[in-house]
Amino acid sequence: MSATKRMFTAGIAAAAAVLAAPGAAAAATPDALIGFPSESAHSGDGVFNTTGKNQNRKASAKRGNSRVFDVTVENDGDPGRIDIKGCASSPGFRVRYTSIENDDITASVVDLYQQYPYPTYGNHSDYFETFLQQVMEEVGPLSSLLEAGCGTGCVTVDLATAMPATKIVAFDLSEPSLAYARGLIQQREITNAHVERRNFLDGNEDLRGFDFVYCHGVLQTLSDTALGVRRLFEFVRPGGHVYVWTYSTLGRRELQDLREALRILGIGPDHPDRLELVRTLAPPHFARKVYRENMSADESLIHLHDVVYHPHDLDFRVAQLYDLFEGGGFDVVRLVEANGELWPSVEEMPWSREIKDLAAGLPQRQRDALIELTLKPAGFGVLLRRPS
Repeated sequence: MSATKRMFTAGIAAAAAVLAAPGAAAAATPDALIGFPSESAHSGDGVFNTTGKNQNRKASAKRGNSRVFDVTVENDGDPGRIDIKGCASSPGFRVRYTSIENDDITASVVDLYQQYPYPTYGNHSDYFETFLQQVMEEVGPLSSLLEAGCGTGCVTVDLATAMPATKIVAFDLSEPSLAYARGLIQQREITNAHVERRNFLDGNEDLRGFDFVYCHGVLQTLSDTALGVRRLFEFVRPGGHVYVWTYSTLGRRELQDLREALRILGIGPDHPDRLELVRTLAPPHFARKVYRENMSADESLIHLHDVVYHPHDLDFRVAQLYDLFEGGGFDVVRLVEANGELWPSVEEMPWSREIKDLAAGLPQRQRDALIELTLKPAGFGVLLRRPS
């Protein structure tokens, strides 16, 4: 990362032992920085003096021998200074720092969107108007909404414009994407939404009790999917709803074949002619999905890297999603959308009367699995509810 000033909110540490300073250093210096090239004592007024550059850091703190609490860290670009906001200046706490991109998968995804903020073209084909608005009207008035992984804010501004009485918080880990989102918010003069830089998988204990959580195209990019579902469960209030869009396995066969062909040919994400080479190699109908009409070359390149060269984008079967969400404590209300169309009922499927009658007697998850086998969708939109 190249930014010289970053702010992060730390996650709660899981155990006191993780935060303890090694050996006698802890006893000699009760306020110690742990995880830097050198440890340094607290110098008063919430300021630690250290050596070495300390960019891209988050903190978790332990006070005394018991309470663990959040700390916000600001790096002002001076390699010898870190300001700790929110800690009392009295002795007895220790701080351990780790990178906010705390694993290789997260770091690779962040690197992608640092270079290619997505999307800068459209708003996911009017996704709010086509699918979300109906869902939100169904679940009732919303006083608060969290967008977990907002990217460039293309849907954030649609949400805020359509629901001016709803307080909206949106976060992402890519600063260029957030800068784009802030520009959209300013351009539309939106006052009921703001964006923040956060790691989805961190504790984020201040993000709790939302009426509705929207998470589009993010779950599949996380390094720990089960933890991501747990975070969604924590974000939403009891009785509240979550909408998740994620990739489906059955409709991505052509993409996987294309990726394999690119690997064989050595056409990687840094190849100078990748844009045109992928266009000629992909099946025509798939190429139309990647190279949208009226896209500029830069926009096509961004779209290409998100769709084809993504470093970590999982996909799921219906049964896997049910297991994942129900295992995380949610009720699956229903599948809402696939392939840009509303998820069909049994009666709307092109089956014989006999098959429809048999399918109608199945449990919901089996009906959905049967529909999945016919539709072979590339992605799902799923409405969840946290039990009261």
